[in-house]
Amino acid sequence: MTDPKKNRFLVLASILFLIIIVACVSSVITWSLTNHSSSTTTFQDSHLCSGNSLSAFEQHQGAGGSMYVSVIFLNTSKTDCSLVGFPVVTLYNVKGFPMNHESQKNSPWIPSRRVTVSSGGVAGFVIQFADGEVSGVDPPQGCRAATSMRVKLPKVRQYELPFLTYFSVPLAPCDGGGFEVTAIQKGEPLP
Repeated sequence: MTDPKKNRFLVLASILFLIIIVACVSSVITWSLTNHSSSTTTFQDSHLCSGNSLSAFEQHQGAGGSMYVSVIFLNTSKTDCSLVGFPVVTLYNVKGFPMNHESQKNSPWIPSRRVTVSSGGVAGFVIQFADGEVSGVDPPQGCRAATSMRVKLPKVRQYELPFLTYFSVPLAPCDGGGFEVTAIQKGEPLP
């Protein structure tokens, strides 16, 4: 015959053993999920690019009375980095003065978000403006010649100063209403 006290003890010990096993398995699963999500977060939230490791170039093309200027940044560093937001673009006239009457509008079509640029990868944005004749306005007066532009990337620093890059580009915005700029996009930017 078995001892009831001994049976109760064995049942309680078995239940306690199962509770310990379940708690251990739960801890391992929680640890695994936490470590996996933190490594994903680290990848997505890579550090901001340094202006020291960015090379910039532009491409421009006209289509249907509009001009599109793509500004592309190449990550020359050995690590991934990120860019975010809307760049600030300033156009300069023949005399080298800012064309303040040509103001920037941020495009509503491409939202601002953090973009990871892999080592050797590119990201960029597009500037768009009318470059056709304005109805009722003499084109020489309606189109103002810009000979260069300056681009400032948000939050990016070069030698502890804001990152600025300049391009000599013959542009002639004609609508007097400014130009539109997209947010930074991963890869070669689309208008």
